[in-house]
Amino acid sequence: PEGTGGRKGEEWPRVGDAVEVMWDGEWWEAEVKKIKGHANAAKRKLWVSYVGGTEEEEEWVPMGKVREPVVGSDAEGGKAGEKHEEQEEDEEEEQEQEDDDDQDFGKRG
Repeated sequence: PEGTGGRKGEEWPRVGDAVEVMWDGEWWEAEVKKIKGHANAAKRKLWVSYVGGTEEEEEWVPMGKVREPVVGSDAEGGKAGEKHEEQEEDEEEEQEQEDDDDQDFGKRG
């Protein structure tokens, strides 16, 4: 049934529950801080705090972007925005290395 995380007779999620939130194509670990109720469980929204995140990154998310934590999950700790900054830095470093390699190659030839 909608709104239950497979727990018999128990409404899911509840304040304090660990959840995973889909953000930019990846699952991120979070904790439910508030629930904005609605008669239709699919239309509920959750105020979540991301693991490793800051208060500024807390946000309302629709139930459609939330799942129960999966054992052995590929979910990341923290918010996706942090990961994107790291990815951009890594990409810049890789590009600098490629540019250096191109320059070295040009000197040999």
